[in-house]
Amino acid sequence: MNGPARNCPLVHVSVAVTDERGRLLLVQEEKPDCRGQWNLPGGHMDRGESIIAGAERELREETHVTLRMESLIAVFSGPTAIRFVFGAPLGHQTPRAGHEILDVRMVAIDELRKMSDAELCSPHALRDVADRLQRGVRFPIESFVHFA
Repeated sequence: MNGPARNCPLVHVSVAVTDERGRLLLVQEEKPDCRGQWNLPGGHMDRGESIIAGAERELREETHVTLRMESLIAVFSGPTAIRFVFGAPLGHQTPRAGHEILDVRMVAIDELRKMSDAELCSPHALRDVADRLQRGVRFPIESFVHFA
């Protein structure tokens, strides 16, 4: 065993939801550490939950939108956390603010690039995701296998 579980990185899941015009869904955070900042819908995994199920749950809790993950956009890895960013098309649903969310909005990629770092939660990651979306970077979702 390589030490206690508390030393393991946290696993986060986020969803890059896009509409037919290529705009990206952002949520405005209510949590004190990033209150008022814009972010992708997402959060921590629940114990025993698959990565994809976690992304779908977080999206539903924060935006009242139920979508299936279509692709993997990026994996960000750091010393304390790993963040999986999935992609999903919005379709005909209308997002609205859910749990720990002040507001939701659709933004064009160019608009996101113009937002200040102070307006964004994890601005470098958000801009990287936006760049990947614009370039059409998508990885197959079939890579993820969950054993119960």
